[in-house]
Formats: sequence, C-alpha cells, structure tokens
Amino acid sequence: MTNDFPFTPEVEDIVDIVEELESERVEIGRIMAQNEDKGESESEHEELENITQEYEQKIKQRFRELDQTAIIDRDYRESSEGISETGLAVRGRDAFEGSTNTSLQNIFVYGRDVLEESKDSEVFNCYFVGRDALYDSVNPIIVDSTVTGRDVLEDSVNPIIVDSTVTGRDALYRSENPVMVNVEHESRKSVPEDAEIYELDEGQIQELKWDLSNSDNPYEIANKYLEHIE
Repeated sequence: MTNDFPFTPEVEDIVDIVEELESERVEIGRIMAQNEDKGESESEHEELENITQEYEQKIKQRFRELDQTAIIDRDYRESSEGISETGLAVRGRDAFEGSTNTSLQNIFVYGRDVLEESKDSEVFNCYFVGRDALYDSVNPIIVDSTVTGRDVLEDSVNPIIVDSTVTGRDALYRSENPVMVNVEHESRKSVPEDAEIYELDEGQIQELKWDLSNSDNPYEIANKYLEHIE
C-alpha cells in the first residue's frame, strides 16, 4: 500500500488483492498496447476479462468474510447529511454520493462514485479505489489518503489535498481552484494549470496534519495555514 493505513489485517488482505488486480491490469494493458500495432490484441482482451472476474470473486468473498465492519450494499449513505464514519470497509457503488458534511476516517472503499457530487467532505486516512471517487464534489479536503481510479476529482470545486496520492487518468481534469500539498500524482491531465501546489518539509506537513485532525473545520484551517506560508 502507498500509505500506512490503520486497517485491520483482514482489510489489508483485501487491499493487497485489489492492488494485485491493478498490477495485472497495468501489465496486460502494456502488452495490449504493444500488440495493437500488430493487430494481435484479442487474446489479451480475453485474458484481462478472465483475470478481472477471478480477482473480483476473491474480493467479494473476502468482504463476505469480514464482520460488521464491512458494508456491501450499494448507495450505503447516499444523499446523507452530517454522517461520520470510521473503521469501515465498503464495497458498493455510490456509497456516499451526494452527501453533505460527511466525515470519513480509516475507510477503505472499493466502488465507483464514492463521494461524487458531495459537499464539504472530510477524508482522513482513507483508501478509495474506483472511478469518479470525488467527481463533481465541492469543497472536499483529503488528508493522508490514496484515491485511485479514472476521473477521481474531475470537475471538483475547491478541493484541498494534503500528503496524499491521487492517481489515474484525468485525476483533477477541469477541477477548479485545486490546492495540493505534498501530493503524489502520476496521470495524464492530472493537474490543472491554475492548481496551487505546495511542497512542505517534514516538520511543516506534520504540524499542518495535526492541526487539521484536531479541528472542527479542517478546510478553513488548511486555507489559513497556506495563506500564512505563501
């Protein structure tokens, strides 16, 4: 895993399987790209489909084996307001889609549209795997987290991302006023030209994260802190 998440061993096992699947997809995609020029990519398409189905079954089974900390329903907290969740593993699309003032900590989510169209979300120590995770969201703050999948923050407004990893094609494409502090990113169209990008030293980033985690309004704290160091 990219970050040191405080997940249980059972959830870490699921994360490992998910990352194995992603590694397989990347490798097969590389081979497909090479063979497309030769018109020989059909077998790789079939292999990718078979491998994906195999891993998806493993992931579903592992979720079933978890205790009550696992949520496997679609639309788990869709359109909710003021929800605070910690220590969950979630498999299912639209888990917190359209929610307002959602606070998530130590959450692993495997599914699309986790916080799509949400407002004022706070995300700490979370791992989101799935397309459109925070697509079209407003004022999200993401701290010590990994968000991976295509279009994860596309069309988002005023996102603040701190000490996190954001990967996947079009990660922040058309995002408005994004602020990135010690953010790892590696994708096409990942960062808009008007993004505010900061690189803090270890002492500064730890101070900022401590202030954020102990604040009732981390979004406001982040803005004030960054104004101070400009």
